[in-house]
Formats: sequence, C-alpha cells, structure tokens
Amino acid sequence: FTSLTQPVCTVSGTTVTLAAVGTCTIVAAQAGSSIYEQASATQSFSITGGKAGPTITTVENAASYAAGPVAPGSYVILFGSNLAAQVGDTSVAVSITDAGGSQISGGIIYTSAAQVNIFAPANLALGSGTVTLSNSSGISAPFTIMIGNISPGLFTVDAAGTMPAAQVVTTAADGSQIVQPVASCTASGCTLAPIVLIPGTPSYLILYGTGIRGAGNIAAVSVTIGGVPAAVEYAGPQGGYPGLDQVNALIPPSLAGQGQVSLLLSVFTTRANPVQLLFQ
Repeated sequence: FTSLTQPVCTVSGTTVTLAAVGTCTIVAAQAGSSIYEQASATQSFSITGGKAGPTITTVENAASYAAGPVAPGSYVILFGSNLAAQVGDTSVAVSITDAGGSQISGGIIYTSAAQVNIFAPANLALGSGTVTLSNSSGISAPFTIMIGNISPGLFTVDAAGTMPAAQVVTTAADGSQIVQPVASCTASGCTLAPIVLIPGTPSYLILYGTGIRGAGNIAAVSVTIGGVPAAVEYAGPQGGYPGLDQVNALIPPSLAGQGQVSLLLSVFTTRANPVQLLFQ
C-alpha cells in the first residue's frame, strides 16, 4: 500500500494514518507472478475538519444548580460539551419539546462551550419532555426532562452557594425604609452581613429565586429561619426579569442576636437549596 497524498494521510504496512484535512488517495498494488497477474487499485476519500456536535449531560435549576423538574417560566442551565463555539455564540438555539408534543424555543441568556443558560417558556405543557440544542457544529441528541409546576431554587452570591441574593427592608413609623444587605462581596469573596432588627419595627426579608411562581397559592410557600416559621406575604414573579421570582417574608423578632442561622424555603413539600443568614 502507498499514499499519493502524504500530507493528508500516510501508510505504514497495512495502517493508514489521517494527518490533515483534504482528500486521501491510497494505492494498493501487487506485482505479477507465474500464478497471478499484476494488479492495482486506487481508493480516495475525504477527511473533514468538522467539530464534534453538542452534547447535553444535565439540565439544572439556574439558582440551586439542582437537577430535577423544569418549571415553566423559570431559569434553567444546560451543562455539557461543545454547546457553543465561544461565549456569546449567536448560532446556539435551544428547543424544548413538551408533553403535548409542542416544540418551543428556550430564550438564550448565556452561552459557553460547557454551559448554556436559558429561560424556559411559561407555556410548556407539564409531563415528560426533551431538550435539544443546536449550534454551528450540529444538533444534540434529545435530552429527557420532566416539566413540572415548581422547581424552587434560591439565587446566591457566593461561590459555595450559601449566602442568598437577598435584602432586609425595615419600614419605620414615619414611612421611611432602611435597606440592609445580607451579604457583603468584594473581589476576594463574600461574607455574611449582620442583620440588625429594630425592636417594635417589622423587618421583611426579600429573597430572589426561580421555579417558585408555579405554586399558585401563597399558602404553599413556607419559610423557616433558624427553625422559626416566617410568615410569607408574597411569593411570585419579581416583575423585572421574565424568570425571576421574589419571596417576601416577615422576620420573626426572636431572631435578634441569634448569630448565624439556616433559612429553608419550601414549595409544597419541595425544598429549595438551604442558605445562611447572620443576625446581630
């Protein structure tokens, strides 16, 4: 065996090595003898440089990073490989096929090779569905998901996912408001900010998440802080962003001076990712 296109492919014995993009031409020849006649054969084939197509490996809640149901009207993250050629790749498209068989495009928020953030449309039919991603290098195999009413997750500000994206709002007797952050972040990281409760003045914790609005009933949403129930006064769309949910809870005065405590939010019996607060 010999190769007529050695920059593209080479032949060693019976092994062909593909070295570059182009057309590889291989010639097989045998000399004649008293038993058989001289013969030769030529075979050409193309070597392309196409990239591997996209592969989805998991679909998770964009706030909690938990795998589970995809809630209509929530933020979702697709993880995998070759999902995009680069950050901001405009060729990326995501299609969700819902339980009714409808194919609905997911709103692209962020793209990178290993991660794509989307907004799951609010009109998805509940039940078993699939997610498919396409880009300039191809289309992924359908990834099976479950579409459910709720998939609660709380956004956090730290790398460990323990400090909520939240604030405390206290309304004074004169109607003025005091806004306190629950975490302080710099280039070197985040720390919990002490929450100061003013005696005799109600303070509300404002939490931000996704996958919560589908509860449909405020009574289905519960919050406990340091093991103490906190009355939920609002749970639903935040209003400024399509998939962002907001939960307002009245902070129990007994938490003053309790130090670092855990906060748990549940919708029906499904719990969001736990977070921490610090009370001075």
